[in-house]
Amino acid sequence: MAVKRLLACAVALASADQSLSGGGIFMKVLGQSGKINYATSEPINSADDMVQIVMAEMKELDAAGNVLGGGGNAKHSFNSFATQEFTFSSPESTIIEGVKNTTNGMQPFDYDVTKISFTSYLGGGNSETDSKLVVEAIIFKTEAILQFTIPSDVEGGDPSYFYSYSTAGSVKFNVKMSQWNWCNNNCKSGNGVGESVRLTIEMTNKIIADDSSEGGCSNECKTGDVQDLGGVFLSVLNTYSIVNGETSTEYTMPVAPSLSLDPPPGSNKGSSRTTTLVLEFPKANFGPDDTLVYDPMLSYDSFSADSDTTTVTMTTTAEGGSGGSTVPTTEAGSTASTTAGSTTMADGTTDAGTTVAGGTTGAGGTTGAATTTVGDEPPPSSANRALLSLLALAAAALSG
Repeated sequence: MAVKRLLACAVALASADQSLSGGGIFMKVLGQSGKINYATSEPINSADDMVQIVMAEMKELDAAGNVLGGGGNAKHSFNSFATQEFTFSSPESTIIEGVKNTTNGMQPFDYDVTKISFTSYLGGGNSETDSKLVVEAIIFKTEAILQFTIPSDVEGGDPSYFYSYSTAGSVKFNVKMSQWNWCNNNCKSGNGVGESVRLTIEMTNKIIADDSSEGGCSNECKTGDVQDLGGVFLSVLNTYSIVNGETSTEYTMPVAPSLSLDPPPGSNKGSSRTTTLVLEFPKANFGPDDTLVYDPMLSYDSFSADSDTTTVTMTTTAEGGSGGSTVPTTEAGSTASTTAGSTTMADGTTDAGTTVAGGTTGAGGTTGAATTTVGDEPPPSSANRALLSLLALAAAALSG
């Protein structure tokens, strides 16, 4: 998603804990290990509804699923991030681009958020040569609507769209990977050729509400699936973005995200739960100059969604952007990648646009994004078309 900066460039801070708040949420990011704790009250650690997000482990895999590069100074696989050093940006108020439901359908709209990012160079910690992992923690200050696209299962087929509705205090955490080093028969403690990266994220929360399970997924999570963790809700994506300069291309994950809850919903065992989200990103389409972006969300209120087949013209003034400042309308059935007015971050990385689109099958079984072009006024959504029809009938009745 394109993020517009409102404050001065972030200043890197090493190792110290960082705090931020917004939308009724208080958050602390721990300097060593990069854990994220948040709750609706302070002190956070003693709050009944505290949630902890942990980047638990990262494994590089070969084509057969064997773990590679677990040894040496330049490790490619980690059982824990506890020993990794993270560098923080300063907390800042920014804007994230979303949409708003109007009488003319969904239209572009900017939402106020508070954001902090933290960065780690994996392995020896060399910022020039080691793989780079950035995690951005974002708190929505108000209710927000985000537009996503579900790629067609058929090559060249029309994608479908849905709108995710979230409340103030929803938390989005972007995982961004760049300048990635892959094993190429040159790794220790597991040698071979890297073909994918498996990232495991753990979320721990106290069970504060009936957890009979709302929706959810297990081994076949799809974009828009929502899992009730016991009073905390997780919205999952089955897509990721590859950003290179001003070009953002969205892909369907060839291995669907998996989700496990311990204890399981409805078991009435224990007062807290650990949820494990396992993501696998393929090497295909992820080059040395690319940034891979994945961005799930958490909220104390359940997310709702509305499906449609219309698109939205997204126009932004992206301060710091290196090119045009438009997140264009997705043209159904087209091929190739999206060109978006992305925002260049202080660390040189680039944020992807809001629209997650698809339609073309690419290398490695992934599904690529449809071509996007800047269109005219977007058509109204299905709900608004119905409303406009009712208004027209009412007007005709009154005139008669």
